[in-house]
This record gives sequence, structure tokens and C-alpha cells, in this order.
Amino acid sequence: GLLSCMNGFGLKPAEGCSKLVEGDFSRAQGRLMYQPSDGMDAEDIISELATLLTAGRLSESNRQEIAAAYVSQEQDQGKEAALRLAQQLIAASPEYRTNGAIRRKSDDEVRPQAASTPTCRPYKAIVFLMLQGGADSYNMLVPHSGCEERVNKDMYEEYREVRQHLALDKDELLQIDANSAEQPCSRFGLHPQLPTLQNLYNEESAIFMANVGTSMTIYDNRLYGHEQMQTVCKQLDTGRNTTGTGVLGRLTDILAKNGVATGAVSINYISETLQGESNANTMVVSEKNIEQFAPKPSTDTFVPAIETLNGASSWRSSVFAETWSTVLRESIDQNDVAYRSLESAEVLVEFPGSSIGKQLQTIARLISSRKCRGVERDVFYVSQGGYDHHYNVNRGLKKNFIDLDEALAAFVSELKEQDDFDDVVVVSSSEFGRTIIPDSRGGSDHGWGGHAFLFGGSVKGGQILGQYPSDISEDSPLNLGRGRMMPTMGWESVWAGVATWFGLSDEALEEALPFSKYLDSTGTVSDKFYSEDDLFVTSDDANDECTEEELAAMCGLEEEEKKSNAQRVRRASALTKGDLHVGNENKSRKTKSYSILVFVAGVLGVAFGGVFYWKKYLVMMGCIFKCDEICGIEMQRQTGGHAFLFGGSVKGGQILGQYPSDISEDSPLNLGRGRMMPTMGWESVWAGVATWFGLSDEALEEALPFSKYLDSTGTVSDKFYSEDDLFVTSDDANDECTEEELAAMCGLEEEEKKSNAQRVRRASALTKGDLHVGNENKSRKTKSYSILVFVAGVLGVAFGGVFYWKK
Repeated sequence: GLLSCMNGFGLKPAEGCSKLVEGDFSRAQGRLMYQPSDGMDAEDIISELATLLTAGRLSESNRQEIAAAYVSQEQDQGKEAALRLAQQLIAASPEYRTNGAIRRKSDDEVRPQAASTPTCRPYKAIVFLMLQGGADSYNMLVPHSGCEERVNKDMYEEYREVRQHLALDKDELLQIDANSAEQPCSRFGLHPQLPTLQNLYNEESAIFMANVGTSMTIYDNRLYGHEQMQTVCKQLDTGRNTTGTGVLGRLTDILAKNGVATGAVSINYISETLQGESNANTMVVSEKNIEQFAPKPSTDTFVPAIETLNGASSWRSSVFAETWSTVLRESIDQNDVAYRSLESAEVLVEFPGSSIGKQLQTIARLISSRKCRGVERDVFYVSQGGYDHHYNVNRGLKKNFIDLDEALAAFVSELKEQDDFDDVVVVSSSEFGRTIIPDSRGGSDHGWGGHAFLFGGSVKGGQILGQYPSDISEDSPLNLGRGRMMPTMGWESVWAGVATWFGLSDEALEEALPFSKYLDSTGTVSDKFYSEDDLFVTSDDANDECTEEELAAMCGLEEEEKKSNAQRVRRASALTKGDLHVGNENKSRKTKSYSILVFVAGVLGVAFGGVFYWKKYLVMMGCIFKCDEICGIEMQRQTGGHAFLFGGSVKGGQILGQYPSDISEDSPLNLGRGRMMPTMGWESVWAGVATWFGLSDEALEEALPFSKYLDSTGTVSDKFYSEDDLFVTSDDANDECTEEELAAMCGLEEEEKKSNAQRVRRASALTKGDLHVGNENKSRKTKSYSILVFVAGVLGVAFGGVFYWKK
């Protein structure tokens, strides 16, 4: 029902979400009230649900699967449970999730599962740490001492004068050496709640980036907006060359194209930084844990049934439906791999209970399980919110930094215990810095430049990159007003080095990092960027070596091998066919007949939609004909009326079917109120039309599902009109021509003289219909109507249903 339990919609019940039982709606704020009419069997119920939930789009094969599941569930748990299961399965189908039709391939062909072959190949990971809200980093990295001999003034006193009551006491700062003559002071101080960063810096595993920010001013008035600048930091596409992709997504795209097994995980919600051209391997997991898909299924075959409903589809399926099915199946596969991998992944260090602590704990477990997940490169996104301190910044920053430092301390300790610290780099970011000058509420406002950090076991730490401003006063040339400091280092500066450490070649940088136009003409990193040698020491990948036996034991593969072949076959069968084919052996035959009704409903809908909505015009066969232009062959319509077909090859001048010899009220065909029962089906002419169109007799069964009415020899029976009944022999000689005639006719000689742009324009004109002139093209144009028949039928069903039957 409608409630928030298990990630549902609605309010949380007062009694909580424990001990929930499927079918108990006493806690829900609402529920689905559909009940089938008495006497309806499984096929009727699924057909009615398909109409209500998918407007009839639910495919024949999926109706069959769901109807079989309904029968099985009804036998085990009763009608109410069966009805709930049917609605759950329909809601997981591509026809429900999109407005396109789906055509499944044969039962023998299933959608491939996501690859997750365990591996011991060398591994590296990037953790993108977002401090959301705009961190006041001028209280994270503070000038301390040794400034007079470099810039002839006490930078700490200038900091204290400018920051006023926001300034931290000098005695409480955690001191670090600049280790560079380029910085304005020889010593800096860190916020007192960041001892872990101090330790990492002093052991040369952490780097600080001074006065970093968005490097180009094209963002103008967007510079100080949270959402816009977070996107800039995550995408790192200053020139907007690869819209919609993030820096980590582009890195993994390139590696994946080169055969590297990659993974991408965002904690709590998706992030732009992970978006690439393909997001097939991107997972979003909760900071608490990875939740198993369908932990309390309605039936043991629930997940295999969903996989079957979203199985491999043919090229004729809707691209939207295909996309839904592909993503759903990949997500289920990834969830299964990750869930099983994390079951055995334990952390050796206790993590804090804060949100950032839980996020980093989940990442530590994922890193620990990387061999079983089969990945060589991972990218992770984590975030800590609450940095938008417009008031009482010192108190808020203290709380945030305590949580951050405790989480980082546990994370580093865990990575060292796992012997993975050398393979991981953490890069921090924030959408912007804040004003150095305080506001009237004890906080600071949105700024531009600020400070950040990166760390890892392979990082060449103990250095401050960029240039800390030597003047932070109101008269500073970098002060844009109100204490907003212009950055002197772009976020992009470190990513060239990080990308090459991660495995990208110099040639691939231009694709991964659109800002590579800042690289010099030789393709190497210029002075504005930091190379791999600037940021990292040489790492040793020997710790990733393992034997097949160790890998099997680590990932539980030995237990998998103990399963019998019969069990594997049964599970594969369940995935392919859903273990749902139970009940009446004629059910499949009966369900398949739905395809006949789909065609009939479409044509009836066309008729009613045209007559009752457009009044004068009758929508038919993809075209709109005026009622007074009827000509050629007339044939009876299933609603007790008449229809026609015509064409240059039609054997016209005849009326097919049987015109009623009695149209009085007493006629045996009169169903009441003058409604005449048809004596000829719409299907009657389509076998002949199809063979005239070029189909062989053998292909009729696939093209025309009603071909079961054909006789046992595969030829057209008396109930259907053949090609010879409907058409005269056509002469295609007029289509014969020599290559020279064809070149002259189509202007190919002149075409060679035209520029590529002219060719494109002419091709566009040809595509949009400039060819439909003259009698010589009549056959080509008329034949294209067959493409529109299906579209007209669907539209007719909609209009006819809405305007005639109302409900």
C-alpha cells in the first residue's frame, strides 16, 4: 500500500515498518482497489490489467508469463496474492515503464548479464569528496609564521584583522611546513579539528591546493550559485565540450573502451561527476549498506520473472522500452554481484556513525571486495553537506570538521590495514570558497577561490600547490569586493596528473579532460597543470597478485562449484522462462490469439475515432479519405459496414464478402438497434496484400499472427483472399534502367560537382518527401502506407476508446 516503508511512497506509519506482511493494508494511507469481475480467468484478468496499466501495449509473451505466474500464485496463496503479483510484474515491465511496444526474441535468447569475473589485476581508485555548501576554507588553511622575510609582513595578523571575529587563535592552529619558497609563509596552520590531515601531510601523503576555484570567468553571475558551481566542479568541462558528462565518467569511459574493467559508485544519490557516455557500470548505494533487490519477494520466482519480462528484445522494439529493460537487468546483475561481494567484506576498523563516516565505510568495503567484483579501476563519489555557513561559521565548521576528520582517520586506517592505501587517492572539492570578510550574523557569504586537499599512499605529499595569496586585505588585487578572492589555480590543475596515474595515456587526455587545450603544443602538461610526477611517487602493484585458488576461496567460488548441474540448469531455466509455464496447456495458444484482437481493436478504433471525432473523415490505412471518394473494391467492415482498397495493380470492379441479403430488424445478422454482425473479417485481405508486397507463404505466420487460419499446407484457405484474388500481374519492366540512365535520372554526374553541404541539403529534401510527384512514383508512395497502418490503428484505439466508450 501507500506508505514509506521499504523505500515506498507515502508517510511513515505510526506503528513503524517492522513486521510488515504483504497484503496487510491496515497501516497504508491508500491501496490499489482494482478487483476483477466474477468469472474472469487468468488470461482475462491480465488482459484487463494490460489495458488499464499499459493501454494494451503489454506484449503477448509478457502476458503469457504474467498469466502463468498468476495461476501458480493463485494455487499457492490464493486469488488476492495472485492479483498483487500480477500488478507487481506488470509494473516492472518495459511496456508499463515506457510508452513504446516491446518485441521479445526467442525464449532461447536471454539478455547478457553484467560481467563480474573475479580478478587479481592491479587496482586503483579515485574518491571524489564533495564538501557541499561552499566550505569556508580560509579557516581550514591559515597563514601562520615565517612570512616577514618573504612578503615583509605578518600574514597571520593580516588574516586576523580581515577575518575579525571569525579568525582562529594562532595557538590552536595545527602547524605544517610549506616546504616551498614560493608560498608567502614558511609555516601554515590547519583548523584544530583536522589532525588527520596534519598527520597525512607530515608523513608526505597529503597535498593542499591553495586558492583554487573555477578557472574561467565565462560563468559570470553563476559564480556564486550552489547548484551551478557544483556542476562545474564535478564536470570539469569549462568549455562545455562534452555536455552532460563528468570528469570521472570520462575517465572510466576511456579505460572501458580499452578493455579495463571499471566500476563507478555514488553514495546516496547519482552525481554528475560519474556521468559518461555509458553509465552501464554506475551504481548508487545507500551509505548504510547495499540493499538487496527485492529482499522480500512475493514468490520465489519473482526476480527471474522480472528478468524474463525484460529479456532480450528484437530490433523492432521501442528504443525507450529497450533502454529500460537493459538498465533494469544490468542494475539487478550489479546489485547481485555487489551484495554478494559485500556480504563477506568486513572492515577491520571501527568507523564513526556520522553520514560521512558511513559513506567512507561503504567505500572501504567496496574497495576490499574489488577482486570479487572483478574491477581494475573504481571511481567513487561521496559528499558531506552543511557547509553553507551564513551564520555562526566557527561553530558549524568545527562540527563538520570533527565529523570529517574522524571519518578520514578511520578510512585511512582501514585502507592501510587492507594494504590498499597506495592504490587510492582522495580528491576534495567544494563549489566555491567564501568571503574572507564576515557578514553581520557571524558567518561568511559565497565567494570564489578557496583551498582544498588530496591524499593517498602514492601521493607525493608535504607540499602546497598553487599560490596562497600574499595579500588578503581589502586592497588586494585578487579581492573582487566583499572579500571574494579570485582563484589563482583552477580545479583542473591536478586532474591531468590524477588521470595519467589512473591509467590514461597523454593522448587520451584531450578526450577525458576537455580543458586539455591548456596543455602545451607538444601534448605534455604545461606549467598550469601538475603532471603525474608532480603529484605521485612510483607505486608497486605487487600487493594485487594472487593465485586462482586464493581468489576462489576469497570470493566463495569453491562453494559455487559444489552446486549440481541440475540446480544450475533449473536456475538458468527460471531466468529464461520464469518457471511460470504452468496450468492449462492451451493457455499459450489462447494467449497468442491476443495478437489477432490487437489488429482488430486498432482498426475498430480507427473507424470509431474517425467517425465520432473527425465526423466527416474516416481514418484508414494511414491516410484520411473523404467518405464520398470511395472507389475500387468494397469489402465488409467488422462493425457491419463497408470498406475499400484500391491501387493500380488491384483487381478491381468487384465486391468481396457478402452484402447482407436482409437488413431489416428481423435479419439474423441484426444484433439489435441496427447493429449488423459482420460476415467478413479485416484479416481476409491481408494475406493477399502481404504476398503482393513481397512476403513468401512461409513468412506469413510471422507477419500475420492470424495465419493459423491458413490451411495445413501453408497456403491461403477459402476464408482468405490470395494475391491472385486481389491483384493483377504487375509488370516491373518500367523499373529497369541502365546505370547511365540511373545516373542521369538522379543527377549523379552533377551530384559529384556539388559540395558536401549541398548533398546533405538535397538528401534532407529527399527524406522529407520531395520525391512524391508524378505517376511513376505512385507505387512507391502507396506502398509506404503499410508503415503507417500500425500508427493509425493505435491512434484510432485511443480516440475511439476515449470519445466513444468514455471510460
